[in-house]
Amino acid sequence: MKKLYFAVLALVAANSASADSIRLVNADGNPLSQLCIAAVESESQFKALAKELDISPADMDELRCNSKPLGAFVASIRNKLETPEPATVVFRTTDDGDLSRLCMAILESDEAYEAAKASIKSEGGFLESEVLCNGLPIRSFARKYRNMTAAL
Repeated sequence: MKKLYFAVLALVAANSASADSIRLVNADGNPLSQLCIAAVESESQFKALAKELDISPADMDELRCNSKPLGAFVASIRNKLETPEPATVVFRTTDDGDLSRLCMAILESDEAYEAAKASIKSEGGFLESEVLCNGLPIRSFARKYRNMTAAL
């Protein structure tokens, strides 16, 4: 039975933060590194290579890929491939009206929204239920866009 005590290097190189650019590279040319890569790419490839390398399921428990157990390595890479990059949304007002300021303030923070709301109420008021931001009720607008990176 083969013992796999050494760390296997399977370098994950990403040219940018985008999940589409993840490349798995067998940096050291080691067949065990290739096994780590095969495990991410396809179960059938992985099984065929494991058989070719004569690695038993018991030996798999000792296999390390980037210092992680095989299962943890595969899960982390697949998670990176499946997780979409957050969208960036840019908002610009087309006027300096009170309601436009209110829409921008609700994206910034609750405190900014309350301050803008107090300012508008002192000038005559408004009904929050009637305020639309980009065609959405203001609270829906905030839920949809507040957690996205917003350039104000």
